Amino acid sequence: MTAAVCALPGNDSFAARLRAELGAEALTVEWRRFPDGESYLRFTGSCVGKDIVVVCTRNDPDPKIMTLLFAARTARATGKQRAAKRAAEAH
Repeated sequence: MTAAVCALPGNDSFAARLRAELGAEALTVEWRRFPDGESYLRFTGSCVGKDIVVVCTRNDPDPKIMTLLFAARTARATGKQRAAKRAAEAH
C-alpha cells in the first residue's frame, strides 16, 4: 500500500521529515479561509488506495481542530484506504 503525508499549514518541515522516514509521497492540500469564516480544503493529488497521514501541530488547538477533522474527512471521502490523523510538534 502506498502512503502519502499531507501537511496542514505551518507543518511543512515536520511533514517532510516524516515523509523521508516513511518513504511516503507528498500529498498537497489547498486550504483557505473565506472572509465569512468558512474554510475550503481540497487535496491536489489523488487519495485513492493510499494510507493518508495528516500532520498538524498541537499548539493552539482550538482554531486547528476543525481543519484537521475536515482534512481527515476529505481524505476518506476522496478514496483513501485508511486516513490517520497525526498530531505532532513541529520542530
